[in-house]
Amino acid sequence: MNLCRACTEPNPTLLLDLGPQPIAHRPLPAPDVAEDLFPFALHQCSRCGLVQILYPIDAEMLYGSYNFCFTSWKPEPHLSAEVAMLDNMPRDARVLEIGCNEGTFLAALREAGFTDLHGLEPNPETSRLAQGRGFDVMQCWFDRKTGQELLASKGPFDLVVCREVLEHLEDLNGFFDAVHGLLRPEGTLFLDLPDFEQALECGDTSLIWEEHVNYFAQSNLATLMARHGFQAETWERFNYAGTTLAVRARRTKLETMPFEPRGLCKKGETFITKVRTASLILQDTLRAHRAAGFRTVIYGAGCRATVAINAMGLASLLDCAVDDQPSRQGMYMAGSRLPIYAPDTLKTEARPTLVLLACNQDNEMAVTQRLVADFPTKLRFLSFFSPGDVPEMVRTQLAALEAP
Repeated sequence: MNLCRACTEPNPTLLLDLGPQPIAHRPLPAPDVAEDLFPFALHQCSRCGLVQILYPIDAEMLYGSYNFCFTSWKPEPHLSAEVAMLDNMPRDARVLEIGCNEGTFLAALREAGFTDLHGLEPNPETSRLAQGRGFDVMQCWFDRKTGQELLASKGPFDLVVCREVLEHLEDLNGFFDAVHGLLRPEGTLFLDLPDFEQALECGDTSLIWEEHVNYFAQSNLATLMARHGFQAETWERFNYAGTTLAVRARRTKLETMPFEPRGLCKKGETFITKVRTASLILQDTLRAHRAAGFRTVIYGAGCRATVAINAMGLASLLDCAVDDQPSRQGMYMAGSRLPIYAPDTLKTEARPTLVLLACNQDNEMAVTQRLVADFPTKLRFLSFFSPGDVPEMVRTQLAALEAP
């Protein structure tokens, strides 16, 4: 019997089955290299509304030997605003960041005046980098046992920070129990994670990823926290990688709070319809532009683009991908096996080009302005990542373009 990862309700409902899929963050060195495929299906709990992957890929396979710095190269315009959410805390507060990566947020806290900073990071390469920046970082996974060891060796903490981690965890209840034991009675918990409610509303497949085994909305996250003795003090949303949800919470005696999941479950039903509709519109659009002599390109070859291409059936209708990251250039996208080039490759093409924008929406304007400056007459752009209802957003953009 399958149980919901958050509330243990039996048999969550199948929401979307993408079939066998590759690991999205592993581009291929050659187009004929074999890649492992894994089941990729989303289920939704009828009791708490949590969307989840019931059969995740083993964490050691995903992260054990993959030493890629996930945050240092990626601008985080909301970083200072998240630090500001903690302004009311004393600067000598003892702070632990779980999943600190190479120490980006710890460095921002240090810049803001915090002095007693500690981290925990399972990745050996990024933990080494964080240690090199002068932070006390343990290289290990976080669970109840680790929490007990930390409490015994360092004592209780005033603030526990966990950014872009909760969506990856299989043992949600164990995480909250361990954090609860680490914090002082008046301690603070700060969480940052993707807000999937917007993706459900918009039909955005780019916010699905095999590493994200949990997909939260504010309502069911608040309920899960309350079940483990935490109550939100401040919520914020940021336009980052879709929408990022940040919450500062305090310890409380409140253990349950009412939540009606029917609204979230209804959004799950409409999500499927919107994904199918958007997929058909994009397939028809790419097919028509190709027939009219256009080259079809996706700008961005990261995880969001990889999953979206594979989920929406766009691979055979695209010629290539372009990406700013040198580490990806010369590689091939997982699943679709599209070659990944530097943006300068667009200069060598005489044909007009339709560019699907697979970058964060907060970065789209900068990308299009830069490309238009180099190719003023040859490019058309089409955005298909939220915010915004994806089918309607694509239709509106197409109406503004001349027919191919």
